[in-house]
Amino acid sequence: MRMVKDSATLVEVEKGTKVVPGTNMFITTLDNIINWGRKNSLWPMTFGLACCAIEMMASGASHYDFDRFGVIFRASPRQSDVIIIAGTVTKKMAPVVRRVYDQMPEPRYVIAMGSCACSGNIYNTYGVVQGCDTFLPVDVYVPGCPPRPEALMDGVTSGENTKGAFQMEPLEIVDRLKEKFPDDIVDVKQFRDQVFVTVKRDKIVDICRYLHDAPDTQMNYLADLCGVDYPGRRLRFEVVYNLYSIKFKHRLMLKVQLPESDPSVDSVVSVWKGANWHEREACDMYGIVFNGHPDLRRILMPEDWEGYPLRKDYPLKGPEGWEYKGFEELKDLHSHDKEWNIQS
Repeated sequence: MRMVKDSATLVEVEKGTKVVPGTNMFITTLDNIINWGRKNSLWPMTFGLACCAIEMMASGASHYDFDRFGVIFRASPRQSDVIIIAGTVTKKMAPVVRRVYDQMPEPRYVIAMGSCACSGNIYNTYGVVQGCDTFLPVDVYVPGCPPRPEALMDGVTSGENTKGAFQMEPLEIVDRLKEKFPDDIVDVKQFRDQVFVTVKRDKIVDICRYLHDAPDTQMNYLADLCGVDYPGRRLRFEVVYNLYSIKFKHRLMLKVQLPESDPSVDSVVSVWKGANWHEREACDMYGIVFNGHPDLRRILMPEDWEGYPLRKDYPLKGPEGWEYKGFEELKDLHSHDKEWNIQS
């Protein structure tokens, strides 16, 4: 074993840690080694709340294999370093989650997995917690509905700490929009704690990209995109964009209004890839066309279905005298059941 006689030959790579040039040896303190092991071997608490827990389970299964990162799920909070809030947190369940967290030894960490844990998602109701950071000190946010195992793995291994971020009020964000797009804001309405901004449809992509990219807004999560039908209005259809900032935890609703004669608007998939399926559903159910969408096929109804089922004038049982071709073929097949029955 070669001894290092001259400390001047050592190269300091970080405070308290030096390496010997030309070798795979390093010199540091015992505390640094222990902390390095802790940092690179987080043991999560086995605790799932809703559908995001399925993705968390997949992360630990054979295909993704969390074990190779030193991430080993533990059944006791006494042996856990991190708790992954995987799913919707109800107000009835929140005290239980907090009790589990309080039983974990220091240092301990919290990962909010999925849009429900991050912000409450679309469940802005009396019984759902609007983000687990209202009762826990969250260290890492992993957005998605649900996020894939790769996203959780990234959050565990290299997630960004977002504590200390500055939250803007929705009306402050509206003021920024009016300064940036003075001629493109059609209307602003406030209902309880939510603000709805109606914008010109030809500017929706520019406004969304601004809200996504601006350092002080960073609306990096499209929580929802849906269509609405108002048959009695001149501009019959609306597309509603529910925007949220994972970092700053502020929310804003955008709207565009569309005439029945031309229910089309530019796609925002270039801003949020998650808009892909939302826009397909709005097209499928309302007949709203999203220009520039990479794959605008029906997503819920069969490709050869006639009409748009969520329009208010669509008959409850479908158009009179019309039946879906696929179901007609099935009934015809059923009519031969007795012919094909084999008697013993």
